[in-house]
Amino acid sequence: MDTNEESDINSQPIVEGAGEPQSSGRDEKGHFLPGVLQEGAIPFKPGEGGNPRGGSAKQRMTSALLQAMNKKEGIDEALANVVLSKGLKGDIRFIELIYDRIDGKPKQDIGISGELGLSPWAKMSPAERMAALERSMDEEAKK
Repeated sequence: MDTNEESDINSQPIVEGAGEPQSSGRDEKGHFLPGVLQEGAIPFKPGEGGNPRGGSAKQRMTSALLQAMNKKEGIDEALANVVLSKGLKGDIRFIELIYDRIDGKPKQDIGISGELGLSPWAKMSPAERMAALERSMDEEAKK
């Protein structure tokens, strides 16, 4: 069977010259090579970043939601009623949400056991360290 006639949709076609930079300024995976800009791209000026509005989309969404909630009276009660009614209908996500808000999220034990790989020096008290240093100095003096 020819490679172009394979029925497996996940197979990758064989590309001649793979691994070599292409004339378009891209590597074999299609990424732009260092120093090559996409047509029409304007590089950032020194000191500028790629997020001129600042913050993440999540922060902007949270801010917009809080502003909308502050404009409407009773919206927090309406949302609480939706959460409560869905929880009472048995939706586990809302049941967990209700308990997390009332009791707080349960603490989870991370279960660290055994030694943390500390050196014998780190396990010694200051007095034990001093005694070990003195012994070491005495041994060096005897040589």
